[in-house]
Amino acid sequence: MDIIQLKDVWEMYRIKFILEGKASWDNFWALKGISFNVERGETLGIIGENGSGKSTILKLIAGMLKSDRGELKVSGRVSGLLELGAGFQSELTGRENIYLNASLFGLTQSQIEEKYEEIVNFASLGKFIYAPVKCYSQGMFVRLAFSIAIHMDPDILLIDDILTVGDEYFQRKCIKKIFELKEQGRTIIVVTHDMNMLRRICKRAIFLKEGRIVKDGLTDKVIRLYTQMFGVKEGVGFLERGPLNVVFNNGRFFINWQDKLLTPNSGAHTIFLTANRWYSSLQADWEVKRESENKLVAKGQFYQLALTQVWRLELTDNYELKWNIEMELQEPIEIQEGYTNIMLSNEYAQWFTPSEKGEFPSKDNNDKDWQELLNVNGFRKCIGVRTKEILDGKLPSLIFEQSGYTSKCRAQILNSDYFNNCRMLQYRALALQNYSSSCANHFVYFSGKIILNCPDINNYLEKLQDGFTLVDDELKLVFEKGKGILLYDGTNLTCAPHIGTSFYMNGRRYYSHLAHWEVKKEDKNKLIARGMWRNLPIVQIWEMEISNKSQFSWKVNMEVNAEVDIQEQRAEFICSEGYKHYFSDYGAGNLPDKFLESEIDMLQRCIPDGSIGLLSQNNRFPALSLKFSKDLNNFAKILNADFYHKARILRIEKVEPEENVRLLPGEYSCFAIEANLNKAAQVRIEDSANILRTKSLDFNFDKGKGCIYWEGTELTKGFGLYTSIRSKGRWHDSYSKAIWKTEEKSRETIKVFGKWLYLPISQHWQIRLKKDNSFEFTVKTKVDKKIEVDRLQTNLMLSEKYSGWITDKEKGFFPSFKEDIADDWDCIWSGGNNTQYIAVAAESADKKRLPSVIFFPQKQNPDWRLNIINSDVYHRGRVLQYLNPQRLTIFPGEYLYFCGRIHFTPLEKAL
Repeated sequence: MDIIQLKDVWEMYRIKFILEGKASWDNFWALKGISFNVERGETLGIIGENGSGKSTILKLIAGMLKSDRGELKVSGRVSGLLELGAGFQSELTGRENIYLNASLFGLTQSQIEEKYEEIVNFASLGKFIYAPVKCYSQGMFVRLAFSIAIHMDPDILLIDDILTVGDEYFQRKCIKKIFELKEQGRTIIVVTHDMNMLRRICKRAIFLKEGRIVKDGLTDKVIRLYTQMFGVKEGVGFLERGPLNVVFNNGRFFINWQDKLLTPNSGAHTIFLTANRWYSSLQADWEVKRESENKLVAKGQFYQLALTQVWRLELTDNYELKWNIEMELQEPIEIQEGYTNIMLSNEYAQWFTPSEKGEFPSKDNNDKDWQELLNVNGFRKCIGVRTKEILDGKLPSLIFEQSGYTSKCRAQILNSDYFNNCRMLQYRALALQNYSSSCANHFVYFSGKIILNCPDINNYLEKLQDGFTLVDDELKLVFEKGKGILLYDGTNLTCAPHIGTSFYMNGRRYYSHLAHWEVKKEDKNKLIARGMWRNLPIVQIWEMEISNKSQFSWKVNMEVNAEVDIQEQRAEFICSEGYKHYFSDYGAGNLPDKFLESEIDMLQRCIPDGSIGLLSQNNRFPALSLKFSKDLNNFAKILNADFYHKARILRIEKVEPEENVRLLPGEYSCFAIEANLNKAAQVRIEDSANILRTKSLDFNFDKGKGCIYWEGTELTKGFGLYTSIRSKGRWHDSYSKAIWKTEEKSRETIKVFGKWLYLPISQHWQIRLKKDNSFEFTVKTKVDKKIEVDRLQTNLMLSEKYSGWITDKEKGFFPSFKEDIADDWDCIWSGGNNTQYIAVAAESADKKRLPSVIFFPQKQNPDWRLNIINSDVYHRGRVLQYLNPQRLTIFPGEYLYFCGRIHFTPLEKAL
């Protein structure tokens, strides 16, 4: 049975304001449409910030105010502590005020005398009961007022935020008395800011904000929502739809599902780095505006940065929360990187992406670092969490999805340290804005949505992935924000940044994976994507289509909306290092195993027509070939990437005459590329490579090193036959530090030219194969400017199967390889120019398939010498070496660097 009923109650105060001596009156609505009932014997708590209308409700129930609108019904005698000491006469003693206040409640003299001792004993004021109350402390006031109120036999007791006054003993005494009154069937309404006390006294609570009821329910759930919304009121907003409510509070928001908090700690928030200093959205001054019932806009001002962050939050009917974040800059600022984070309850046990899933690892008190669960490579359209199947229904699944308007965001799922004990979904963005006076002062920081309680997660993820994927049998092409990822039979053929475009204008290169993209899948095998760069009047349009299970086309057009100058345009396939060979109509060859500090052009030229492609070893990957359009002024290059990217690059460039680089508004065709995949393709690389061959002996020149084979077995190892120069304490060898091209090739002779990358030195090599299973090797060096060198060497690195060494005077065996040796390696034997040759020989078991290798250098000046070297344990090779160990100053000019012969035969026959 309800003892108190409020139905659509409104209460207005008319407030007088005085400004510059002039008075004006405004209407202030303290309560707006308040409706709730209180059952007889119920204890109800009311919470809210100051000015929310709590005390006004109590005064209405007490009969001290009359509502301006609505209905209010109260059944029974009301007693309360609404204002500290209200009704007390300061000059009267405590005893006299007891009789005065009790008479105001309608008690007779005899009734007061019956209760007098109980009132005095409960108040515990001692002899101060006979002192004027003007001498009382605040705590003494509360004791006396509370004691009088509870002994008036009220049906309804109203308590307005005074139980926190006084010592702990009296607080416990008051709470005990309240429970006694409750057991007696009295109705109690408590207004307080003490959440702990509220939990002890009340099972039900009401949360008021700005005169309206935000939440009416179980105390713990109401308190949880209240604490989420506590803060500077201008920066607090609230959205609710069905079981889902979202609380924005001064730079973060909390998600609640069926009154259960899903986002503990800092909730959903942002952090970003500028000028090498981190800033959090919680540091800004926020102001919230509610645009509609389910949409709010929050603006946070970072005054120290002259920057404003704008959040737009919108709840939809299907439990989706749209989250858009923008940056407004008032002065030049570079945002180096930024994070959009959602911290989640540790009850979430499983994580997933469109293509991956797993379980969160358990934590103990030794876990002091956050753990990243996703490989950093790869784009994820969305990430999410859910509970295990046995817990379904306790927490809803949660999907965090980025939209196509956000640039260069990379997803990550994290398991926290032991202290935070939570999960995190995160999107990271790099180089968000390089601001200049010519750039707009407004850009999108993040755009996406949060989906709660998705009814069929697997189906949703499949549809999401399908919208960006073309598939035909084993061929799969995935579009990911300005990148095309190529797969065949489940194997990635491309690697980061995969298939993409770039162009150069305004002194800066713009990349497709840094643009904002919109994608439309026209049919099963065709998609069209439009890429936009903020502040540029350019839209790039990609059309990707799979024509059959081994072929697809890629057309790139450009829509220009204002006059621009575009100096360079590129389309690139960044392919796996598993490809070992390249081919074209203008040359083919082997790709190097090692990667240098900069990318290397394999053919040292632009390819004007035909096709270019890559082959793997033993058909591990299908052959990839590209045909490009000569009509579009397209040219091609084949490159080996640097050691950071470790990839093979097929590059198509659009090369225009200078008079054509200025583009007027309109649409232009840039590239038309046909890609073919063939698992069974075979291209005879050796036909166009630098190979000399006899019946038993093969010599292969490979970009600065010579590889030697005897009856199909390689005798060399590692660097093979190579030259090396040490300058200023650093080695520069012909294989890894020079660029080479073939000048002449015949059946017996190869002539090549190599230019060192970091030295003013180039070399001409000539290798001439002889009929007696030997070859002559001549090296000439050209020096362009004076250089200081520490050492000059010609080296032949051979297999570790060669166990013995021989000279024209001595012989011996190689020791085991050492670990802790310098870059000079382990010199086994050293001799001057009077030595005729040095050689290696295999043990008897290997003699039949491994010939002895004899190194005959032509004698030069006496500073040169011969060494027999055992490499370190990493390279594991035997080295025959001809070197000049003297520190030299070499002046510009041409010099004979090495001249000699290398012979392959049983040693005793050669001697």
